[in-house]
Amino acid sequence: MAHSNTTDVRYFRRPWYWLVTLTLAAICATILVVLNASARFAQDQRTFEQGRDLRAQRIEQRIDEYFSGAIELANTGAHSFSSVRGNLALTESLTLALLRARQSPYVYGVGVYYAPYAFDGRTKLVGVYDHVGKAGHSNLDRTIAGGIDEVVGVLNAPSPDQDYTRFAWFRRAPSARNSAIFAGPYTEAGRSFISTMRAIDSDGRFVGVVTVDTLTSEFKALMAPAVGAGDVAWIESSPLRPHHRLVATAAIPPGPRVDRRIPLRYSGAFLHLSTDATPLQVAARDELSSSIGLIAAIWLVTGLIAIGLVQRWNSQERQQRLEVEQERLEDEIAFSKTVEAELRKAAYTDPLTGLPNRTAFLEFVEAVLGSPNRDRYAIFFIDLDRFNIINETLGHTAGDDLLRAIGKRLETIIESTDLIARLGGDEFVLVAAVESRSFAEAASLLLAHLSEPIIVRGRTIYPEASIGVVAVEDGYSSPEDLLRDADIAMYAAKDRGRAQFTVFDAAMRRRVAEDSQLEDDLRRAIEHGELLPYYQPIVSMATRRIVAFEALVRWHRNDGTIVPAAEFMHFAEAHGFVEAIDSLVFRAVCVDAKAIFASFPSAVISINVSASELTTQTLADTMEPLMRQHDVHPARLKLEITETAMMTSSEMTLGAIDRLRELGLEFVLDDFGTGYSSLAYLQRLPIGGIKIDRSFVEPLPGDPKAVEIVRSVVALARSFGLSTTAEGVETGAQCELLSSLGVDHAQGFFFSPAVEVEALTRLDRIAL
Repeated sequence: MAHSNTTDVRYFRRPWYWLVTLTLAAICATILVVLNASARFAQDQRTFEQGRDLRAQRIEQRIDEYFSGAIELANTGAHSFSSVRGNLALTESLTLALLRARQSPYVYGVGVYYAPYAFDGRTKLVGVYDHVGKAGHSNLDRTIAGGIDEVVGVLNAPSPDQDYTRFAWFRRAPSARNSAIFAGPYTEAGRSFISTMRAIDSDGRFVGVVTVDTLTSEFKALMAPAVGAGDVAWIESSPLRPHHRLVATAAIPPGPRVDRRIPLRYSGAFLHLSTDATPLQVAARDELSSSIGLIAAIWLVTGLIAIGLVQRWNSQERQQRLEVEQERLEDEIAFSKTVEAELRKAAYTDPLTGLPNRTAFLEFVEAVLGSPNRDRYAIFFIDLDRFNIINETLGHTAGDDLLRAIGKRLETIIESTDLIARLGGDEFVLVAAVESRSFAEAASLLLAHLSEPIIVRGRTIYPEASIGVVAVEDGYSSPEDLLRDADIAMYAAKDRGRAQFTVFDAAMRRRVAEDSQLEDDLRRAIEHGELLPYYQPIVSMATRRIVAFEALVRWHRNDGTIVPAAEFMHFAEAHGFVEAIDSLVFRAVCVDAKAIFASFPSAVISINVSASELTTQTLADTMEPLMRQHDVHPARLKLEITETAMMTSSEMTLGAIDRLRELGLEFVLDDFGTGYSSLAYLQRLPIGGIKIDRSFVEPLPGDPKAVEIVRSVVALARSFGLSTTAEGVETGAQCELLSSLGVDHAQGFFFSPAVEVEALTRLDRIAL
């Protein structure tokens, strides 16, 4: 005790407490400076945001007031025009009256569009517009009283560009019969405007569309009074198309900006207000500079004082260093002896469960291999099923509790001549002597014993495990070989499902070796470019001419054999090769495209895309430069994806699909009917066609059920505006039946197998 007191007094006399006090004071001063700067900046930011929000609310109010009036006019017109279809004079009068009844000065015009055309051979539509103080006249306009111009058109037989019934905005109106929709901006006769549209119904039947228009310049003028200096306001059509701006007050200037997005009440769109953030950045920079200067001064003074204290301490410390060093060495020697004893114990013990560890297991098996009774022993490799779910739901501490409970349970069932060890993670290994070599029976009992419920942190857990069993036979000379084969058997048990066991046999080792060899061969094939696309023609059922090709990967092995994709793609997907294979195919297709399009000028090429490719953002980055490098237009390529890939779509997958769609690539749904075929995702996801799986084509024409399935798929596709392609057509009877059912395209051995690009020129591209 006397020695301890002397040491305490010595350390008390050292000036550490002064240094700590000095440091704490400097830290407190620094915190005060930081808090003060943060408070000032937060106040500047609040003031900035309040001003921006107030301007945004004013713009929103003006826009909502306009849309409210526009919707009211559209609703009134929808009820009025349904009963006068075909009467040009009455339609013109009602249109003029409706425009004059408008409440908002920003309403520019009212138009009536019937489907099909409702007037005489020259007059197809009626629109009334107010040109007072606005844009100039069109050659179709005629001025009437009150500064109102009436536009009558289209004249004579319309061209496809003038046929408004084919326009997207006209076809969208029936989908929203009970509400208004919005479109634009678009330009007509030199005028750019935005329209509020409403479907016109008569006795529940769609007969046309009424539009309420405003000039984009007037819409900007509507927003302008509420826009501040440095602000840019625009309307975003929907959250799915964030870069599609209906109208903006100006282009966004360079420099730091802060955006505010507000959903509009009536239009289903969003208002964006982009504000110049330069003043806010300048304020933050000024606050930061002054704070850094003050903090640097605080710590400079603190450092000078600390240096003086330390120098005084060093002069005293030299006198005591030898004594303290001697005490330290004595303590280290004592500690080393304690650590040595603990390490000796830890070398053979698992720290979590207290069971023997891998080292102890290997030594025990080494002894068993040298025993005359070795053939009675077996290794049981135990791996808990779904253990990661326990960690993810209850936490790792609960997982540790479960492992300890499993370890204690296993200890209760072994004999004194057996060994249970934990290798790590959720893996245990049992070395046990089993009577009469009934290893399968022992494994079944072990599974049953493990499956009994365990209460962990108030939750009842029903553990399950996969067990690999290997007998200690004469062919084994090392514990590592036994552990390797037990591990192989355990993974074979996992492949069979949960709570299973498998007794090792030599065939398992051969399968592992074969998989390893296939992995090496596939890796080498990718490096040496042995994977090439073959092209199978897709034929129009109407013209019996080739309209497209599907690129199908083939493996040209060194021995001259050609391996189809079905024999290696599943393995490639499971082992992470599919992205590299897809990249090779994309590149090869772009290289072959020039020769293919030279022989088939109107054809397109379909390329299969794996589900794993759609979970990354790299596919578009790969495709875009390849198409640009080889001058391949995106409209000449289609990407085929399976139903499984569609149904597992994540936000990242949808983002990748959107990026590819922006490049101009179209998607086709492959193997339709073999997955989860949902009307919801047919409507939601961006696909242009579906491929009827060969399992529905093969029974044709002798299977009535298959006929009805194909008929239903064709009707469903047409209702969604999608094209249909039948796969696996092998007979003329199948071809004729599919044509009669309305299938658009077909492919299969009846027309041609997949061939190399050089062989495509030998195909009859005129008629098959």
